[in-house]
Amino acid sequence: MLRRVVFWGVSSGTIATASLTGFCYFENYYWDSKPNQGILPGDPSRPKLVVLGTGWSALSFLRNIDTTKYDVVCVSPRNYFLFTPLLPAATVGTVEHRSIVVPIREALSYKCQSMYRRIANILNGYRPERPLFLEVMCTKIDHQNKKVVCEDVSGITASANAQPIEIPYDTLVIAIGAQNNTFNTPGVHENCHFLTATNHAIEIRSHIIDLLETAVTTESIEDKRRLLRFLVVGGGPSGVEFAAELDDFLKQDLRHLYPRDTPYATVTLVQSTEHLLSTYDQKISEYTEQLFRWSEINLLTNTRVLDVKPGLVTLLHKPSQATHTVPFSLCVWATGVSPTPVAQAFIDSIPEQSHSRAIAVDCHLRVLGLKDVYAMGDCSTLVWDKLSSEAKKLFVEADEDKDGHLSLREVSQILNKMVQRNPNLAVHVQKANKWFESFDKDHNGFLEESEFMKMLKQIDSSLKALPSTAQVADQQGHYLAHQLNGTTDNMFVYRHKGELAYVGGDHAAATLGDTVLTGATAGVLWRIAFLDMLAAVGWKNTLAVSFDWAKAAVFGRDTSRV
Repeated sequence: MLRRVVFWGVSSGTIATASLTGFCYFENYYWDSKPNQGILPGDPSRPKLVVLGTGWSALSFLRNIDTTKYDVVCVSPRNYFLFTPLLPAATVGTVEHRSIVVPIREALSYKCQSMYRRIANILNGYRPERPLFLEVMCTKIDHQNKKVVCEDVSGITASANAQPIEIPYDTLVIAIGAQNNTFNTPGVHENCHFLTATNHAIEIRSHIIDLLETAVTTESIEDKRRLLRFLVVGGGPSGVEFAAELDDFLKQDLRHLYPRDTPYATVTLVQSTEHLLSTYDQKISEYTEQLFRWSEINLLTNTRVLDVKPGLVTLLHKPSQATHTVPFSLCVWATGVSPTPVAQAFIDSIPEQSHSRAIAVDCHLRVLGLKDVYAMGDCSTLVWDKLSSEAKKLFVEADEDKDGHLSLREVSQILNKMVQRNPNLAVHVQKANKWFESFDKDHNGFLEESEFMKMLKQIDSSLKALPSTAQVADQQGHYLAHQLNGTTDNMFVYRHKGELAYVGGDHAAATLGDTVLTGATAGVLWRIAFLDMLAAVGWKNTLAVSFDWAKAAVFGRDTSRV
């Protein structure tokens, strides 16, 4: 009996392995062998769909779009996808920068499409055409003539008198991201490092080591202090994680290699609001600030940068309105985001676009004022009608028995109706009881019209703009692909999966629903979560980052300046 069980077990395993191997071979060497035919004239039988960008939203979109329905062209000056959450770690060598990038042509191959799309194509007998990628920069979006104007900015052109490339489109998807918001602060571009691309991480890493090596050459304590003053502007996730990684680098690796110099190194973080990670749970903000103070990272909260000069910033302490200067040898500017020049010019060309911070889109991610143009990711912002603007109308509609006030049932019903117009209200409908109790000031079990209007204003204020995070962009790309594929006609609903932030010393902070985790346990969760996200991008990168983490833990970070 045992022999029979073993025999059939081994046989089944062998057959399954052979079948899986054959399936993978079929996909890799046969199904993925049909390249795109080119930019022009393209395939006239399919509408041309142009995608601008290779970031989170663009990659998610391209992996789910049905290329049997669209002639897809992807345009970007960057021929790779960057796993931005680990970019701060690349500045100090915790991970290598090539471990967190994926060549976009590899990412656009058929084997990297979503499993749903791959199975659907095989079952339907389709042999999809892979999207065409062009390493050029979009310099103008001509929505009136339905074309984008692009230029090769790589430094190598096809001919001496290369002309701009004009790519017509039937449908346009804008996912060009955003740039750092300097708030028009003088001297930022000339004297600060940004942290949005791989070259930024490489430059920062080289600069840190250069400062340490230069500090070794002097015996002056004052000079050592001057050379090792590190300043971070911005207390959001990028700024906090970079400060944490830099502090780890100094204490875990550099203090052994530069024992006479690192004692004079200081890390200062400037934040314009009262707390770090102000968009996170308050417990996370408090834990991060406590840990940073314990690590002797200088925190300057409620402080705004007025100007940046070589080696010196002028700061304004907002409560006291007092100004003072802080010297630095390296300044990393990691504040909010603002539109790129191309996005800003596009916004200015559309009368319906009144949101200067980003491209305004509706609940279907369609650009306001245009028909066949969509935007997603950091370059866009989702807008919806405010409930308070039609409070009186909603009150009359909700008051079914016409008694001049609303019961809890009537309030719940009208909020449920409004969810059909704005699905992001769903979370507030679930809390209808709490909203009702909060604004029923006289506790009579009803809301008067004035109380109802105040409640709607409070709900409006709680509907904040979606954060500029990877999970928002990824969900938008996935949604828009399915919408254009015709598999859904619902409105976009963002489903928040939680928040993660690395805060140093192998500790992290995380929120999962209403649960807040901090410390080493959250640090393990942070690593597991990022490895899971990387696995969705590519197993090669998952293994590379795992090896980088193991190598840094066992042998330390690499301090070569190359």
